[in-house]
Amino acid sequence: MILRLALLIALLGTACASSSPRVVEVSRRSTTGRRATEALLVHWSAPAAVERVVLEYRQVNRPDHISTLEFATNRRAWTTFSLPAADLRAGGAISAWRVTLRAGDQLLAEKQSALW
Repeated sequence: MILRLALLIALLGTACASSSPRVVEVSRRSTTGRRATEALLVHWSAPAAVERVVLEYRQVNRPDHISTLEFATNRRAWTTFSLPAADLRAGGAISAWRVTLRAGDQLLAEKQSALW
């Protein structure tokens, strides 16, 4: 009985564990004032499979324009995308975003804001 239970737990752990890349978390950081900044911290799983992380975003003052920032991963599992100051002044705060994980042209995973 104990052996069966141990085997079942091992099988469930293996079945639930995923080695597929996925976007784990996207956190937004912003400051206001004269030196206003906005950044998104992105954390993903399975860094060995991911070659590029792509951030697409829309801004409050330019809702129909999509801007893009890219990061070559170098086997890392996180990065911070900082909005260029000129973009922040021209377009305002980020209103919607989508993060995609890519290997070459292949889409591995994505996560997006509710307003995307």
